[in-house]
Amino acid sequence: MDYRSYRTSKAKQQAMLTTSNVVIEWNAINESARVPYSSRLQNSSMGPKVLTKEDSRAVNSVLLPSGGRQQQQQKSANTSHMIFSESPAAPGIPLVYRTPEGRAANPDRLNLDRRKLSVCPILEGEERLRMLNLQHNAITKLQHLSALRRLVFLDLYDNLISEISGLDTLSSLRVLMLGKNKIRQICGLKSLARLDVLDLHGNMIRVIENLSHLCHLRVLNLAGNEIVHTIGLAGMTSLTELNLRRNRITHIYEIDCLPQLQRLYLSHNLIEEFSDITCVTDSPSLSELSLDGNPLANSTDYRVLMVHRVAGLRVLDTKPISEEEKLRVVQMIQEEEQQLLKAEEEARSHERRLFTIGQIKRQWESVSHLANLGNQPKRKSKMRAFSASFVEEIEGTLHLYGLGSLDTLYSPPVTSQPTHIAFHYIEYTEVASLLDKLSTARYLQLKAISIHCCNLSHYDQLDMLSSIHSLDTLVVSTDGNPITSLSLWKQYAIVKLNLVSINDDIVTPEQAATSKQLFEPLVSLSNQYTSPAQQDKAHKGRQTAVREVCNQLLTRTLFQEEKQRSFEVLWPELLHSVVNNIVSELNICESKEYRKL
Repeated sequence: MDYRSYRTSKAKQQAMLTTSNVVIEWNAINESARVPYSSRLQNSSMGPKVLTKEDSRAVNSVLLPSGGRQQQQQKSANTSHMIFSESPAAPGIPLVYRTPEGRAANPDRLNLDRRKLSVCPILEGEERLRMLNLQHNAITKLQHLSALRRLVFLDLYDNLISEISGLDTLSSLRVLMLGKNKIRQICGLKSLARLDVLDLHGNMIRVIENLSHLCHLRVLNLAGNEIVHTIGLAGMTSLTELNLRRNRITHIYEIDCLPQLQRLYLSHNLIEEFSDITCVTDSPSLSELSLDGNPLANSTDYRVLMVHRVAGLRVLDTKPISEEEKLRVVQMIQEEEQQLLKAEEEARSHERRLFTIGQIKRQWESVSHLANLGNQPKRKSKMRAFSASFVEEIEGTLHLYGLGSLDTLYSPPVTSQPTHIAFHYIEYTEVASLLDKLSTARYLQLKAISIHCCNLSHYDQLDMLSSIHSLDTLVVSTDGNPITSLSLWKQYAIVKLNLVSINDDIVTPEQAATSKQLFEPLVSLSNQYTSPAQQDKAHKGRQTAVREVCNQLLTRTLFQEEKQRSFEVLWPELLHSVVNNIVSELNICESKEYRKL
């Protein structure tokens, strides 16, 4: 197989180490794309040297030939100097040894890929070997490697290995490639404390474990496994790249325990919320991150939040982050923070409003309870002692809560000319005493009055609103206003105040006519005592006038009832007389018919 074919077959997992400034380039450590590392590691200071120049030359001589033809010639030469046989001491175990010429030509490297090996062969006389390639075979178990104490690079990609074992004597190993095998558990790495690159992608691993002693490990590939969380990463203080693509991860842990981590790949997992990756945002050195393919990445503000939360991030989902984008994100976040502060202030203001209104309501209810017990003087003194009050304007409506809020009618109001004033938890007698203030030029635009929990009880209290000549709308809540229990209060208010709307209902012509028929005499009489020249007399004689009108209504009602009773008394006699007359007429008609016959 020529070099180009060899290179293509390893496009998703190839590892390449060079000597210049101890550079390690591992192309496509994840199996979805080629990821170059040389340019990233050249400018970084990530611990002690990994390979000597002698080690690197051995690796380069295998992985970096000058061309395809040279690679083909080299492999043909290796094969011609390589002898395969069976070990007499271990029947069934292949024995591989090279001729002195072949070993002298490449003393530190051996390529045994695609040899259909089911077990690791015994390598005769290869104590100086530094690189061993066994990929694309059918090896099920790691064995017969104990003599290779100088080995620094071991590639077992695409085999059938189910357990990591047999590596205890390989303390010099720097790169271990075990991608695309059948491994279920991370173990057997205790003696590999100097390991620099570990590739375990494409296995069946569910838990990250037994890695905390690898303090020199810089690249870890666990893509394409069955991992559900990232607990077990702590201790790898030199790790600069971690690939966890295509797992089943829902939560990220311990990323902030990796102080040197620069590149983190989490694409195509099951991460849904920003709260699931909190430790990622706390990572001190992270510069490249991928989260595409997660439900989280579908969020509309995903990129903005990630750029904002990970301060040193330069690449997100393979897309570079420019300084202009960072500036836009900062501006957006500042605007959102301002909006959030405004919303919080509005929420606090709303809470204070509700608290104050609740306090006013409780005070009013306590005073109303005293009033129901007949302790009127104490109730008035309590009302005057009210300290809680609240004033607000909502869409042109001036809301007054508590007795103290009535001072607003004296001072300049919240709005220059309110069109609607609503009174809440204020005794109506106190409101009525200030209604004359609402007839001044300041309130010429006043059209509506709302009365909520003000103890409005009598018809004559409604008369006091007639001083507001521009009033055409009235709202009286059923809560805290006894007058609403009277069946005809609306009709009286319609006539007395000439209303267009009452309690949010438009007054129809039929309602106006009915109300006028019922209360026009009473209203006319009441108006006689409310002219400016007779206000004092009206105040003294109001009850007498109302009583007189009530007596007139009572007289009419009694007259109608007397007529009804008289009719009920005469009805049986009238009915008996009518029946007798009908019977007599029938008898006469029958006698006449009989005579004709």
